[in-house]
Amino acid sequence: MNASHSSSSVPESAKKTEAYYGVENVVNTELQFFSNAKRRIDACMNFTIPSLGTRTEQIKKSFMNAKNRGVKIRYLTEITKDNIEYCKEMMENVDELKHLEGIMSNFVLSESEYLAPVFIADVERIAPEIIYCNINSFVEQQQYFFDVLWNKAETAEQKFREIEAKQEADFIEIIRDPNKVLKLAFDLIVEAKEEILVIFSTENAFHRQTRAGAIKLVIEATCRGVKASILTPFDERVRRFVEELEGQYDSWNTSLDNKNYRDDNKNEHPGRLNSVTKLKIRPIEPQLQTKISILIVDRKYSLAVELKDDSKDTSDKAMGLASYSNSKSTVSSYVSIFQSLWRQLDVYEQLKEANKQQQILIEQLRIHDNLQQEFINTAAHELRTPIQPILGLTDILSSKKGDIEQYQEYISIINRNARRLKLLTEDILDVAKIEAKSLELKNDTFDLVAAINSLLDDYRKDHDSLVKKYKILFECKFKSVFVYGDRNRISQVVNNLLDNAIKYSKHGLIIISLSKITQNTKKWIISVKDDGQGIDSQILPRLFTKFTTKSEHGIGLGLFISKSIVEAHGGRIWAENNVDGKGATFSFSLPTSK
Repeated sequence: MNASHSSSSVPESAKKTEAYYGVENVVNTELQFFSNAKRRIDACMNFTIPSLGTRTEQIKKSFMNAKNRGVKIRYLTEITKDNIEYCKEMMENVDELKHLEGIMSNFVLSESEYLAPVFIADVERIAPEIIYCNINSFVEQQQYFFDVLWNKAETAEQKFREIEAKQEADFIEIIRDPNKVLKLAFDLIVEAKEEILVIFSTENAFHRQTRAGAIKLVIEATCRGVKASILTPFDERVRRFVEELEGQYDSWNTSLDNKNYRDDNKNEHPGRLNSVTKLKIRPIEPQLQTKISILIVDRKYSLAVELKDDSKDTSDKAMGLASYSNSKSTVSSYVSIFQSLWRQLDVYEQLKEANKQQQILIEQLRIHDNLQQEFINTAAHELRTPIQPILGLTDILSSKKGDIEQYQEYISIINRNARRLKLLTEDILDVAKIEAKSLELKNDTFDLVAAINSLLDDYRKDHDSLVKKYKILFECKFKSVFVYGDRNRISQVVNNLLDNAIKYSKHGLIIISLSKITQNTKKWIISVKDDGQGIDSQILPRLFTKFTTKSEHGIGLGLFISKSIVEAHGGRIWAENNVDGKGATFSFSLPTSK
């Protein structure tokens, strides 16, 4: 219900004491109270309320409006290190603010009204219930009670100085009791607000703290948004722990994608928040290990614990003296040590990766050198093969006299080997262009069906004796297929695949086919199928690389060149052994015409 109260002398008929329920009614009652006040407002609030008074915009505005109307406002509360900033802000909205230790009750008075918010245990929440009273005698009684408390209180400025002096005082404390050290470490982790840094001296130190529950507290801190990083020597158990932890974080993040968890639900798993900050755990290399475990919290507190006996199962028996400090120089020194170790690990990882890449590069160079040597040997052989008959037969022809027609067979051999030499030279030049990224395409729209038919006609003429051993078919249901590309280069690819099929087939059927696929994107597929010996399993993974061949003829450049030409057209090339175990099929795709 909405509250409505008189601001002047209250008639007997209007005097009342009531309770209002619900946050909305509570806020409305408080706003009406501030509006009714004419001369003074006295507030007595416990340590949790200053944050509400400054962060709840309606209440903050009510304080300011009352003060601007000339209402004198006194505010009594317990000032602590946790609410000091809110109290300083509250001083801007009131005339006087004082501190009194241990205030538990909450009430506010004007010259004629009394309010008492009934607060629940949770900190920083608007009360769900409020008691209102405008009976003069009761208001006067509560006013007397407030004045007694006010006179006992100390000024806010004095309390501010006390708290800030304590906060600024540096200390270094030596702790001998291991149980006290453990409790202190746990408390620091629980109270961490921004960052936790940990260095463990040994793997066993990590395991001991895992059993004691310290690592669990660090994980829970990360689920509150605290950044946490741990440096520790690794053994197999630590490694498994890190892997399992990564799995848990992945599981939590997956659950967050499927459920809407409330931050204020006390029954939820600590990891199920709106965001999960991962705990980072990295291994210290043996040469970087220390004999001291160090805990640093929020870069304000450090706890350094010496290792006395690493063979013990529990921390209280394994640890020696501990040094606890908030000294800026001490804490910053430990932070520097942590950062230095962390950076050294980064450098170490980079060096390992660089060494790994160097080894890969060395292996690639070795392979390249071997391929280069193989190429030189093969190329020398392949070049010598056509050159020898050309030289020999030209010597014979130069010594002959008479009609040239009788030497037509010699001329044919010379011509065939010269063509072979020309093709080999062109392949080597193409590879050089490809590796220099200077392979040019003369693109235009052309009829792919006509190009393949023309290629087959020329192939049959140039390889008449060879073609008689094979049956070459072109399967295509299209009269014309227009694509955009370099007609000569596409013909070169088909020619290379046809050469390849004949090279590895002693006799039989070779089928060239042209088909169209329309899944996702429209493409034309050209395939060359043979029934030969198939692709050797050893060279299948590197089939389209340079110098890959099992043939006694050729230097293994055709498929490499074909792959480069197809990919330059925006297509793809692949090969597979036929399902029936006879021969192989080489295929490549081309985009449809623009």
